[in-house]
Amino acid sequence: MENRSVLSSGRAQSGNTANRAAGAERRRRRSGLNTNILKAVLALLAVLLVAVGILAITVRPGEEEISAVIDSGTFFEGISVNGVDISGMTFDQAYEALLPGVNDEIASVNLSIVYGSTRWTLTSADLDMSSTLNEVLNEALMLGRSGTLIENSNVKAQLKEQGKSFETKLVPDDAKIQGLLAGISSSVNQEPIEPYAVPDTSGNEPAFRFIEGTDGHILDIEVVKTQIIQSLEIKEYDCTIQPELKLVAPTRTMDEVKNNTKLIAEPFVTSYEGRTLGDSKRVRNIEKASDILNGLKLEPGEQVSFNEYVGPRTEKGGWALAPGIVNGNTYEMQAGGGICQVSTTLYNALLRCGPDIEIVDRKKHSWPSSYVPEGLDATVSTGGPDLVFKNNTQAPIFIFTYAADYKMTVYVYGAPLPEGVTYVARSEIKERPEPPEPEIIEEPLWPTGYSEKIVNERKGCIATAYRDKLVNGEVVETVELYTDTYRAIRGVTKIGTGPETLPPPVKKG
Repeated sequence: MENRSVLSSGRAQSGNTANRAAGAERRRRRSGLNTNILKAVLALLAVLLVAVGILAITVRPGEEEISAVIDSGTFFEGISVNGVDISGMTFDQAYEALLPGVNDEIASVNLSIVYGSTRWTLTSADLDMSSTLNEVLNEALMLGRSGTLIENSNVKAQLKEQGKSFETKLVPDDAKIQGLLAGISSSVNQEPIEPYAVPDTSGNEPAFRFIEGTDGHILDIEVVKTQIIQSLEIKEYDCTIQPELKLVAPTRTMDEVKNNTKLIAEPFVTSYEGRTLGDSKRVRNIEKASDILNGLKLEPGEQVSFNEYVGPRTEKGGWALAPGIVNGNTYEMQAGGGICQVSTTLYNALLRCGPDIEIVDRKKHSWPSSYVPEGLDATVSTGGPDLVFKNNTQAPIFIFTYAADYKMTVYVYGAPLPEGVTYVARSEIKERPEPPEPEIIEEPLWPTGYSEKIVNERKGCIATAYRDKLVNGEVVETVELYTDTYRAIRGVTKIGTGPETLPPPVKKG
């Protein structure tokens, strides 16, 4: 019995031990679960705190919030504009409080720009002035509201301790100020004077005087505009601006001018000796036209008409009566007769200068001239045929004309041709048509046996003009210019058919 009791007691003790172990395991498991839950809660709290922190340092108000602040918000303590404390005011209240002072500033604008003895006054009306009052109030109202929570908190604290002052500015209309300064610059600006050559016609040969250039100056509109804006920014509304002008140098140097004032080609010379040696009136006309043309200057792109430049040929204008071709078959005394030799000599001198001196208009005579080859003449007449030419080079050209010792000479100066390049004008006779049989006119008032040639017969001529380009004396290019046709002239003879006792007619001249 005792042994059974001991056994039972051992079994009971063993069972209790097992129960205690199971309970401990359950308690351990519950404790682990609670720990995990706690960790999860703590982790969630940490995430929330981080999120709140991120929001505090990153999130800023949106457009709707900003609009709401402007509509109903008030300015924080410590904010002033233009020296006026606007703490606690709404936007509209602050605007009304500040507007009179801003208007006074606008009305006080009286800027002056002075150059020499001239003064230009610019008022707020001239500058179409506006104020930054709206912009400044918007900025001030958002102070302490436009940042993150942390930033806003810091700004508010700083405002209470130190305050914040804003200043409005006056702003001119940019287009207005540009227009006003452009108008002033037109009075101030002075273009540089380029160095240039002046033809000297006092002697018997071409000569020049070279005049140095001078600097010009211009108003620097951007600099003056900046000075005006800076004066407005520092509230100097009644001040004088004396602008410094920007120097502008000539675009060419004297060396460039001299290098572009060279004899372009050999002068062209024609002679009026022989049949005109004793024709003092024709010589006088040649000399007069030559004197007018001497020293003629053409700028790049400029065009000149011989007739316009020399002027109408009239006796009243000092032109002598001398033989000139009329009706294509005879001579007649005309004011300025003979100056076609001047235009023809000039024409050939221009041809030698190459294609950059353009012959715009040129007409031939009714019959060839004796002083140049067929096809190379150039007739002129008041109100009729003309010689027109244009300077297509990049430099001025100068023409010197001399009539002396029964020779007509023309020089052309300007930008020289390339080294080794020359031009030669020439003509080729293609055909010489024979004239028709002479016309015979019977004159009963003249005695039989007496006759006069009214019109001399002349052979015709068809001539083609060319211009050769030579490089170091070798022809490298030939350009056909035109073909002239001088018609054959039928002779006219008048014969007497009256009684032989009639007196012969008295010849004119």
